[in-house]
Amino acid sequence: MTIPSKEDYGFIDNSEDRFIDKNYIDLIKSIKTYWFIFQIENSIITIQGWENNTGSGSHVLTKYGKILNDTTFVLNQEIVDDKSKKINEKYEFREFSPKPDSTNVYIK
Repeated sequence: MTIPSKEDYGFIDNSEDRFIDKNYIDLIKSIKTYWFIFQIENSIITIQGWENNTGSGSHVLTKYGKILNDTTFVLNQEIVDDKSKKINEKYEFREFSPKPDSTNVYIK
């Protein structure tokens, strides 16, 4: 099984194309380190997963942000191994199927 790189699927640029590709969905479901979980409390969103690009194994990656409205949130802080940095990542939701599954809690 070949693990696709960000370049293989354009990472965020063509996410919708990736998620209608059954082979890609099956692959992502089989690689647990590609999964992220999220939690929402009031207007704060926390996203957590594995950071695999450190060169020294997997590390917990946590991102924090603010929900702006019912379709938009901005992540503004990233923490890996207790090292924090400011980020500015804006996401806008669109209606899409299949829906992601956020019921898995595998970190902390």
